[in-house]
Amino acid sequence: MATITIIWQNQKIIRIHVCFFLKTNDIDIFSKVEFYKNDIDILTSLGYSVDCCNRIFDLLNKKYDLNFVWWFGFGVFPSVLAFLFRKPCHISGNIHRSSGEGLSSWPFSKRILMKLCLKVASISLFTSITEIKRLGKFKPKNIGLLYNCVAHNVYFPDDNVKKKNVILCISNLAKEHVECKMILESLTAFSFF
Repeated sequence: MATITIIWQNQKIIRIHVCFFLKTNDIDIFSKVEFYKNDIDILTSLGYSVDCCNRIFDLLNKKYDLNFVWWFGFGVFPSVLAFLFRKPCHISGNIHRSSGEGLSSWPFSKRILMKLCLKVASISLFTSITEIKRLGKFKPKNIGLLYNCVAHNVYFPDDNVKKKNVILCISNLAKEHVECKMILESLTAFSFF
């Protein structure tokens, strides 16, 4: 899909086409997993035309103005392609492992690919200062900070819950997320409060 030009009230509006990339076998994940869906909805509400892509080979057949990629580990291929075709690439994710360690704890080959991705992407978006610190001495090309937030009109405690004593932890409950986000350890820690 090419860039779409719209004429509205005698003004030329250029609609930017975004290729939203996530390496996955399940194309339905774009609409099922809320944090991907939210990003797609936000990009769409900002006026972007969004096309989802889940296979690296398909990136060669896509025409886009901006590449939005989820996660640094698989982001090297779309970020290098965007760099070669002189297209901006925004990549989002976190660098930690399930152990809580940062970039230096990844296997050498994975670490090199992640560093290359971080160097060629137009901007690398992190969810916290802690995640940026997990890069150690390595400096990406451009860093952005985009904190997680909660849609309080969707997620809210029951009226019987004491609001001042609530600790909130949000995660997908897939096995790797339970480990990575340390959900079981969090429940144990929360019980002390």
